[in-house]
Amino acid sequence: MEETINQQENVSIESLPSPSPSLDPNKGNSEALDGVRETIDPLNTNNGLNSTHQDLSTNKHGYCSQSSEPELPDSSTKLIDPNRSLIDTAAPFQSVKAAVNMFGGNVDWKTQRALTKERNKNFELELEKAEQEVPLYLKQVEEAEDAKSRVLQELEMTKKQLEELKLELEKAQIEESQAQQDSELAQLRVKEIEQGISDEDSVAAKELVQVARNRYLEADNELKSLEAVLSTLRRECDQLIKEKDVAAKKAEEAVLASKEVEKTVDKLTIELISAKEAVESANASHLKAEEQRLDAVMEREQETHNWEKQMKQSQEKLHSLEEKLSVVNDLKLKLDSESTLLSSLKWELAAYVPTKLSQEAEIVQEEKQKLAQPETEEAVLTAAKNELEEVKASIQKAKDEVNCLRIAAYSLKSELEKETSSLASLKEKEKMSVMTISSLQANLEMNQDEQEEVHAKQKTSHEEMRDLPYELLDKTEEADQAKSKANSASQELIRATEELELAKTSASAMELRLQAVLKEIEAAKASEKLSLDAIKAVQESEQVSYEDVMTIHLEEYYALSKRANEAERFANEMVIAAVDLIKDAKKTESMSREKLEASYKEIKERKEALRDATEKAEKAIKGKLNMEQELREWRTENEQRRKANEATASSKGQSMSVRHYWKSFDDSRDINGSDPASIALRVNSTPNPNRCYSVSEVDASVTEERPRRKKSFFPRIIMFLARKRAQSLN
Repeated sequence: MEETINQQENVSIESLPSPSPSLDPNKGNSEALDGVRETIDPLNTNNGLNSTHQDLSTNKHGYCSQSSEPELPDSSTKLIDPNRSLIDTAAPFQSVKAAVNMFGGNVDWKTQRALTKERNKNFELELEKAEQEVPLYLKQVEEAEDAKSRVLQELEMTKKQLEELKLELEKAQIEESQAQQDSELAQLRVKEIEQGISDEDSVAAKELVQVARNRYLEADNELKSLEAVLSTLRRECDQLIKEKDVAAKKAEEAVLASKEVEKTVDKLTIELISAKEAVESANASHLKAEEQRLDAVMEREQETHNWEKQMKQSQEKLHSLEEKLSVVNDLKLKLDSESTLLSSLKWELAAYVPTKLSQEAEIVQEEKQKLAQPETEEAVLTAAKNELEEVKASIQKAKDEVNCLRIAAYSLKSELEKETSSLASLKEKEKMSVMTISSLQANLEMNQDEQEEVHAKQKTSHEEMRDLPYELLDKTEEADQAKSKANSASQELIRATEELELAKTSASAMELRLQAVLKEIEAAKASEKLSLDAIKAVQESEQVSYEDVMTIHLEEYYALSKRANEAERFANEMVIAAVDLIKDAKKTESMSREKLEASYKEIKERKEALRDATEKAEKAIKGKLNMEQELREWRTENEQRRKANEATASSKGQSMSVRHYWKSFDDSRDINGSDPASIALRVNSTPNPNRCYSVSEVDASVTEERPRRKKSFFPRIIMFLARKRAQSLN
């Protein structure tokens, strides 16, 4: 194989064209080989053998260990013309092993299997490790989620703190701006005092007064808004107190309702116990009824089997009768065709006789004329004799044919009469069989309807009896749920009352804080009044005399201004705290209202559930009573049906005895030599009104029929002759 491959390589390399002058001879073999490979690649795509070699050399399954590309010698660095094709003339591979050996690879299959087993084991171990690590990773995920939730909570807390800090910053900025204004005004005033400007002419004093007035107006507006908020809070408090009273009343009503529910549940448990006892008794009676039903079903199945057998027999007889009817209809059609042929032959005969006579008369006249001639007398005589003989022979033939036709018509008429009589008897038998079949089918349908009704009633009774204990258990569970809901509602009411009390205490604390704020605001107002009075006094003193003027040091003035600013700050802080407290109180109030509404809704739902449970319990009791009544009715119906079946069984015994009597009578008549079909007709035509005809009697009357007579061969011959005659005439 290696030699063949080397030959292929030499052939393919020799077929390459000479290298182009552009190639550098000093370049290595690797570049030349790359060029050759690039030119060979598009040719290998069109060659099926090379593609198979490539697939084998790719080491897909780990069979080949060495590279499959054979090395080319240095002298084979030639380019291939792309228009030329390369043909692989090597022999195909004998086997995969040969191909692997040819490309330099050897396979140890046992070691390969061992390696695959080891790999599978490694994969299994890795799988087990992964399964063991899965719960650890799940725990890590849960911990990460917990940490995430904590971080989110901390984020929310930091956001709240940021908002609070922003508010404090805004307040500090406002205070800083106010302090800057005060300091600027104080500096202006100091400069004015140094310059010797009076209070009336000083701009700083006027600006101080305006600032004080603006602050006073702002504080007054805030006071008014706080008073409005206080009034609304008082109203809401009153409403909450009223709602608390209403909720307490409703809670008492709910407690009373829960007590009533407990009483009803006790009653229902008593009824459940009684219902269970009734169900057990009903189950026992139902088992008895099922046994009786099984007996009745077995009897009915036997009866239906017998009826089906009789139906099959009657259907087979019907099929035979239908076949006979079809045969009779065919005979009728043939008779009609033969009668039409007879009439046509008669008409032809009637037309043929006068024409023949007229021809004979003409022939006689011609003979007379010929006799008048003396030369041809002997020839004319011989011709006339011959013609007379022919006419006589034809007349005899016609007479024979007429006689044959008369005989055929007579035989056909007799056969027609016989077939009409047999048809009438068959029709009567068909009518009787159809009547019996229809009655049997009606009885079968009635029996099937009764069976279906009984099965449906039994199924409904089974389902209801099965569902009764489950429904009772569901109702008890619903009652327990209603109890638990009532208890939870009472607990929620207690919580709501506690929350209302807490809201009241918080509202009272808010009122106390508001009163303190009001007092502080009043103190600030008093300080402002004092400062205004002092300013007025200073102005008056300046107007009156310079000696009466009270001079204040700058330090005292700064201390007074600081106190005023601190009082304003404190008032603002108190107002903000009061507003926050009001907001918290509103939130708690809305939460308590929502909880109260939810508790009211739950109480209503529980009441509705209680009503539904009581209604279901009443319905279950009614259903149980109805089931008992239906069971009683079913028992009575079964007893009546049993009695009816016994009566029918006794009547069947009588009919069987009558049937045997009639059979023996018919057999005796057959022995004497009378026609059995006439006996069957006599039996069916004059029925006894007191007698019940069974299917077996009708079957006997149908089966005991006269064997059908074969067609005679004579009419066929006559028909054949008549057709021949008609063809010869045409």
